[in-house]
Amino acid sequence: MSHTLQEQARLLHDTIRLMKRKFPQPQSLMRDRMGEGETELADLTIPQLNMLMTCHDIGPTTIKEIAADLEVSAPSVSAMVDRLVEIRVLTREQSSQDRRQVVVRLTELGTSTVLRMEEYMVGALAEVLQRVGPRYAELWCEVYQEINRVYGEDSAPMVRREGVA
Repeated sequence: MSHTLQEQARLLHDTIRLMKRKFPQPQSLMRDRMGEGETELADLTIPQLNMLMTCHDIGPTTIKEIAADLEVSAPSVSAMVDRLVEIRVLTREQSSQDRRQVVVRLTELGTSTVLRMEEYMVGALAEVLQRVGPRYAELWCEVYQEINRVYGEDSAPMVRREGVA
């Protein structure tokens, strides 16, 4: 079964879209998984969840760095950070090195929210790997390791900076 590069790319694209449809959306996950008293967390939007995951991945950071990572405007990030500070998942404080800069970091609640989301996603991927079987699971991992290599990333899990307030 020989495919052209374009056909292979189309297959990957279509499969990624299929997986996206088959996995429960993060918003419904949050509603299902959050406990009593965490109703604000159950209503987190996809962009807010992405911001929390970005803050988790890069650690204490600035509005400008978050905006660059998410490819959105700094004013949009600032407004979203304000909302996430209100629900106690982020803190916003003056930098000790440069008083003109504001440092954003996850709170313990923010970190636990991200970790619950990641735990769910890893579990969902484990189910997919189990369904495709060990041979294809291993091949899939080899492909992803090669993609990491091509893009200059270590194939080891991402190392995060400390980010809890």
